[in-house]
Amino acid sequence: MWEYKRTYITYKSNSELEEKLNELGNENWDVIYYFEVPSEKYEVRRDVEILAKRPKKNENKNSN
Repeated sequence: MWEYKRTYITYKSNSELEEKLNELGNENWDVIYYFEVPSEKYEVRRDVEILAKRPKKNENKNSN
């Protein structure tokens, strides 16, 4: 089973984006969809939409 997370990331530099993606990776999220949201021509910040998944933790473990 999987759990999914949809999030938006706003960044100003590629290194800032990489840092935020690595944070997701450290939490075991795998990016399965990445979309750069169009911005204004002279806008400094950029936005991306991300869908990620990771194995769902089994919360109902039986001790039988």
